[in-house]
Amino acid sequence: MAAAFSAPLAGTMFLLEEITFRFQIREWLTTLAAAISADLMTVLVYGTRPCLWLPVKFNLPPTAYPWLILFGLVLGVLAWCYQYCLLNGRVWYRHCTHCPARSNHSCRCY
Repeated sequence: MAAAFSAPLAGTMFLLEEITFRFQIREWLTTLAAAISADLMTVLVYGTRPCLWLPVKFNLPPTAYPWLILFGLVLGVLAWCYQYCLLNGRVWYRHCTHCPARSNHSCRCY
């Protein structure tokens, strides 16, 4: 996130919120240093102009605004469903009895 959006603090906070779920000063400082160096390298290589710059050539007519609101609501519901399924996948898998159990013996594949 730091390199893509030139936002080192956002990359650091993403690590804390979504990946580690805990705050330890050593991890935070290491991540912050990595995010700042990634942002610095992006600025040195690409400059300050956005890498994914897309020029906007037109404006949406006001009649499209209700459709945008509806589209946003549908995407929000779909995102909630995706997160719900993602977070409850382990629970559903435990109740699945026809799935094979994990074997303890090693399998050699050559």
